[in-house]
Amino acid sequence: VAYPPYRRMAVDDTAKVRVPGGLDTIFNRQTNNGLNVLTEKGTAVFFEKPGKNNVYYAFHNATPRNSIIKVFNPGTGKTIYVKVLGPLPNTKLYSGSIIGISTAAKEALGVTENKAWCELSYTMN
Repeated sequence: VAYPPYRRMAVDDTAKVRVPGGLDTIFNRQTNNGLNVLTEKGTAVFFEKPGKNNVYYAFHNATPRNSIIKVFNPGTGKTIYVKVLGPLPNTKLYSGSIIGISTAAKEALGVTENKAWCELSYTMN
């Protein structure tokens, strides 16, 4: 009996990275393992968030408080997960952006500027 050649399955790079705070697990639970997802592309801005830096926080208008959003930076190929604090404040800093992310996440996303293009994935409500 001839068996087909063994093929190694490619694993998503983000699966290999330990995500601070375990937000990837919560994201998978909220999105039914990525089956119940909306995507959005646009500009992210960064804000100072004092306190612990092991969890990344964000402001976003389309998701409820405590939701988890997967943020992908196509320029660097890096992905993080953020916990939503609430809607974007109506200030000049957030004008024209789709999300505000705590500065602790800048390095994890490979960003050096105060704004970055990103792709968001989050649960449908």
